[in-house]
Amino acid sequence: MPVANGGSSAGGSDAAHAAAPAGSSSGAPAYRQLQFYEPARIRDAADLARPPAALRQPNLIAALCRAPVCPPLPPAPVPAAEASGSGAPEAQPNAAPPTAAVLLADISGDVHVLHPATYAPLARWSAYAHGRVTHLSADARGRVVTLGEEDGVRFPVLRIWDLRVLQSGPEWAPRLLCEGKVQHGSRPHPVAALAHTPSLSYLSLALADGSVLLLRSLDAVLQTATTAAPGGAQAPVAPLPKFKVVYQPSSGSSAGGTEPVTALGFSETLPAAAPAEAPRRPREASSRRRPARAAPPSASAAPPTAAIAVQLFIVTLTRTLRYNVLGSGAGSPAAVIDDVGCALGCGAVVPGASAAASELAGKMVVAREEAIYVVGPDGREVCLAYEGPKSSIHLNNTQLVIVSPPMAASAASASATVRNHVNARDRQGHNSPLGVSPAGRPPPLNGAAGRRGSAAPSEVAKVTVFDLDNKLVAYSGTFEGGVRLAWTGENGEVLVLGDDGTLTRLEEKALRAKLDLLFRKSLFLVAVSVARSHAARSAASAPNGEAPPIDALLGDIFRRYGDHLYTKGDFDGAMAQFVKTIGVTQPSYVIRKFLDAQRINNLTTYLQELHARGLANSDHTTLLLNCFTKLKDVASLDRFIKRPMPGSAGGHEHGPHEVDADGETPREELPFDLATAIRVCRQAGYHGHAAYLAKRYHEHDEYMRIQLEDAHDFEDALGYVRSLRAADAELYLQRYGKLLLAELPDATTDLLIELCSGLFSPKPIAVGAGIAAAQERSVAAAYLSYLQVGHYGKPANASAQQEATGGAGTSASTPSMPAHTSERTSLAIEPYHLDGVAESNGAQAPADAYHTPSPRTFFAHFIRHPAHFVRFLETVALARWGQRVDMDTHAASHEPLSAGALAPLAATAGSDDEVERALRELGMEPSDDVFVDEDHKDQCAIWNTLLELYLASARDSNADPDAPAALLLHVEHGLDGAQRGERRERALHLLEQHEQLPYDITQALVLCSMESFTEGLVLLYERMGMYEDVLRFWMDASTAAGARDEASAKVMAALWRYGPSSPQLYPMVLRYLVSSEAILERHHADVAKVLKHIEDEGLMGPLEVVQALGRTGVASVGIVREHLTRAVLQEREEIEADRRLIDSYRGETAKKLAEVAELSDADAPRVFQLTRCSACGGQLDLPSVHFMCKHSYHQRCLGDNEAECPSCARSHGVVREIRRNNEALADRHELFMQEVEEADDGFDAVARMFSKGMFQAGPAQ
Repeated sequence: MPVANGGSSAGGSDAAHAAAPAGSSSGAPAYRQLQFYEPARIRDAADLARPPAALRQPNLIAALCRAPVCPPLPPAPVPAAEASGSGAPEAQPNAAPPTAAVLLADISGDVHVLHPATYAPLARWSAYAHGRVTHLSADARGRVVTLGEEDGVRFPVLRIWDLRVLQSGPEWAPRLLCEGKVQHGSRPHPVAALAHTPSLSYLSLALADGSVLLLRSLDAVLQTATTAAPGGAQAPVAPLPKFKVVYQPSSGSSAGGTEPVTALGFSETLPAAAPAEAPRRPREASSRRRPARAAPPSASAAPPTAAIAVQLFIVTLTRTLRYNVLGSGAGSPAAVIDDVGCALGCGAVVPGASAAASELAGKMVVAREEAIYVVGPDGREVCLAYEGPKSSIHLNNTQLVIVSPPMAASAASASATVRNHVNARDRQGHNSPLGVSPAGRPPPLNGAAGRRGSAAPSEVAKVTVFDLDNKLVAYSGTFEGGVRLAWTGENGEVLVLGDDGTLTRLEEKALRAKLDLLFRKSLFLVAVSVARSHAARSAASAPNGEAPPIDALLGDIFRRYGDHLYTKGDFDGAMAQFVKTIGVTQPSYVIRKFLDAQRINNLTTYLQELHARGLANSDHTTLLLNCFTKLKDVASLDRFIKRPMPGSAGGHEHGPHEVDADGETPREELPFDLATAIRVCRQAGYHGHAAYLAKRYHEHDEYMRIQLEDAHDFEDALGYVRSLRAADAELYLQRYGKLLLAELPDATTDLLIELCSGLFSPKPIAVGAGIAAAQERSVAAAYLSYLQVGHYGKPANASAQQEATGGAGTSASTPSMPAHTSERTSLAIEPYHLDGVAESNGAQAPADAYHTPSPRTFFAHFIRHPAHFVRFLETVALARWGQRVDMDTHAASHEPLSAGALAPLAATAGSDDEVERALRELGMEPSDDVFVDEDHKDQCAIWNTLLELYLASARDSNADPDAPAALLLHVEHGLDGAQRGERRERALHLLEQHEQLPYDITQALVLCSMESFTEGLVLLYERMGMYEDVLRFWMDASTAAGARDEASAKVMAALWRYGPSSPQLYPMVLRYLVSSEAILERHHADVAKVLKHIEDEGLMGPLEVVQALGRTGVASVGIVREHLTRAVLQEREEIEADRRLIDSYRGETAKKLAEVAELSDADAPRVFQLTRCSACGGQLDLPSVHFMCKHSYHQRCLGDNEAECPSCARSHGVVREIRRNNEALADRHELFMQEVEEADDGFDAVARMFSKGMFQAGPAQ
């Protein structure tokens, strides 16, 4: 037999199979021969020198099979037939009963139950009394099919037993479910082959005449027989259903001769979700110890899943046929599907349950001398050229066990296995050190002779295990004297029973041991195939049908294979293997091998696959991008970075962002670290790729840095900011607004206006669309165009005109100028217009609502752009709050102010409204910053800044040449004299409209003072009620060097304007008028007017007037002669009037003292002359009551115990209440101090308190 011995050499590879040996006469391929099975002899537990007792006489064994369940064992010892025929019973083993069993049928009709591991006899029953068993089989549920012959019965008898239930009666035996004769025609024919489905739904028999019989729905008959009869008795034995002839040689053979059937087999097609039927537990790959056996199925177990198609394979000596039992074409005559057949026992069907993961499941394997054929339902599928004689085959999953007939053991044999056996026997003899022959078989147990009785057997049988999945010989060994039986064990081992009674177990090596063997021979691809097939078989035999994880194992094999190829210099092939280890092997292991610059292409391949599987980290991304940049492979870099978006039509790279229910763009899963990719692209100079990643995955920070710091594409950056949400746009304008204003001042200012006006609306930009999409007019721009704000709605050359005039916009919220000023200010002062606040209020801004940012945030960005700053502030003020400087409003008139005609600004601001009163009731001041509206703060900030810009731009360049800030503003604005005057006028109008334009008056006062803005300073003093400061300002101006007469005239004008409401100004002006001869000379008449007003209003006494005029020595006595004369005369008249008043007070006081003395004298007589009652007015009669106050009453007119005159009681009570109040006030010194401080005449307040008794030592009497 042309079989390669042992596989390839250590340096070999998996490229091709080895050539046929030189001694072979055939050109058939030789398969790799490996020793994946380890032979071991099974010995009897009682006598280790001998095989199990039940198998010592193999010539008495008729059939043998393995049952998935073990029947209930008898409690008493069961007699077992010994090889010597003594008939002595053998004791039941003491160990726990197994879960499975081996059934052995002998030629005497008995069936023995053997232990599956030790093959010790456990029980037996007589299946055919006075007969013999010819066929024995068991299904997946523990039902046993026996076919045999009995004396007195002409036809074979078929019986089906249930191992799970014992039959009632004195003899131990499983329950017999049904029986019947196998009869076809009148002549009996022996049975050549037996087959049934795992569920025993269908059973088929092949007779010696070539006829094939079929039993349908056998499981239903068995289920009926299993059901107990009424009263708990066992149901009677059910008869077999009628056989159906499905094939006869006369109908299938054209020659009409008898052609025997050599093999039968069922192939079932189960539903896709159906689990494998009667699975066997997998063996441990790393240990030869058997796992725990599965529990036997119970009688009530659910039936297996019904098949949807069943085919019956019929194999003859020359043909293979298929008969459709169930499914499409069922009942049709058997069809020939292949023109090859086999000898008896050389055909078998690959089990569908145990090999569910294999493509060979449910297919017929036909073994002939020249080859092995795999035939499917549609015909031949596989042909494996494996020459040699074959006496029988057995299937262990997809492992084909081939038993050859005995052959002469010669060194010239065509079989390498036989030749090796002979050579080893000649060198070492029969006794090997380990008790196992070099051919893989234990030596004879008792030195038995061969078939001819010679001391050295001359014939040997060969057992070969062929792996159908991997196309290799997994085991090949010789057995001296021949092989009687071969079968598969409970855990997948192969059992071989020799003609001499020896039993050998071929136990499959653990998977790791197999792989180690293949690794030593460098058969890595074979190792991969072996590992996969092992996993498939384990999954098929697993209870849940799940395959064990072998990713780690395969990864280790591929790694070893890659290392092997790497050592041989095949770097491309090595990388192909290393790619398969991703997810198992650490990437650093592979990367270190390919860091050489010459292998950068292989490293790139590995890193790309690593990213494609989502297992790369930031370091891998960095390395891959560096590889792309080193190779300058822009196309690969584009494919790696610009991957198609998920769900994009046609796989386009660029598509609009999808938005979820929350308004957020869902982030797709990335096969690389985004931050690392952007960083590496920036460092390598691939700014476009970095910007693409940042834009696509919404990394706003990175995108802005790339465009501004690397690419310097300010226009694209500004367009990108416009496409963001308002909150993000605010953030990046705060961060990069200064830089954008320096490069794109107009566009940046327009964007800031939209954002701070509450009119911002994002304009999304599709990935890859560029800046063109952002340059489209947004909805907010259309609204501002309607308002004619900024550059929106202006001619295209408006900006050019503005730059040509040097006047960046001064007011985005300033209305058109009056007709008489429009010609000289239209270019520099009015670069744009916004007419009609009422119209703007009627328009509806279409922008989405968002939190409008504070304009104060962006003030610092406009330091070097005052013109755009003015436009920004004015536009925001009008668009957001409807506020603007009204140039049609004129300044207040200079008419005299009466008291209360013009309330000071401080008093107006301090007026209490409901909110302020409520805050004060809570003990809080409305002026606290915490209660100031942020919106109001923004308004104040805008108008304060605008006032500063107006005044700074209106400053004369020659006024302060040393001020760099002033020079900067002047050069920036480029305004002429007329334009600067217009700016001052605008600032004055701003100050006048304090009720409409909120600004901080203190800051405005400081600005006007710093910029020497006289009109504004005077206006603010007036609004604040600081009239004295106005007068002092003009006084100082009139006394300054180079002062003109207008300054002193303004002093008098201010006095006549503010004097009616502030009389204290007249004494101050009087002192000013006599401060110098020049002023006195110009205002001689005004001095008289002032003195006349002081005299009429009593503002100063004569002495005060004299002291005021006498301080400077400029005024003469003649100026005040008449005033003093009138004052002296008036004083005299007042003194005379006071004397007369004093005299009258003294007379009244003396009269009162006399009355008090008279009342205090108890001895002085009293005369009561009243004749009528003071209460009722009636004539007085006795009894009457007289009071010291001269009032008299009837006693009946007075109340009980009334001791006070009713007529005087009220006035006396008032007097007492006043005195009690005065006494209470005597201790409230703070009230006294408050009245003194608030009184116009402090001496009068002290005198009034003295009259109330506040300064008396004790309580007033």
